[in-house]
Amino acid sequence: MKGSIIIPKTVSFYSRFVAESLIEPSYIISIGEDKYFANFKIQHHSILQLGFHDIDSYLGEKYTIFSKEHAIKIIEWIEKHKDVYSFIVHCEAGISRSAAVTKFLLDFYNFQLKKDKYCDGDFSLMNIHVYKTLATVYREKYLIKS
Repeated sequence: MKGSIIIPKTVSFYSRFVAESLIEPSYIISIGEDKYFANFKIQHHSILQLGFHDIDSYLGEKYTIFSKEHAIKIIEWIEKHKDVYSFIVHCEAGISRSAAVTKFLLDFYNFQLKKDKYCDGDFSLMNIHVYKTLATVYREKYLIKS
């Protein structure tokens, strides 16, 4: 369409503390562990709340590792909100699990990283297991046709 403006989809990743402090309603993937989840101060448009630990291999029943079921929930939530142009992903520290989910959004959904004073775009500590599981599930669901 001639003259149409393309609005890029953006994503930022934050710590739980920063996410809890947001003052504008957002679409959020909220990652906690066990009973520890964000306590948001405002009503957001939509929140996908997931609980899993920041581990990359099974460490026993006390810990929850990111699974294909978690990946499916994320992908289905993203697909449900495919007309949304801005997402926020957070975990406790905002450097590992949330970075992995954000990197997935950049690589597979062509989002752009929205940097700010709380999101510097450092993916060096991202949880590789989370990223690879998301990528595998996405490829199985969307790229491999029977």
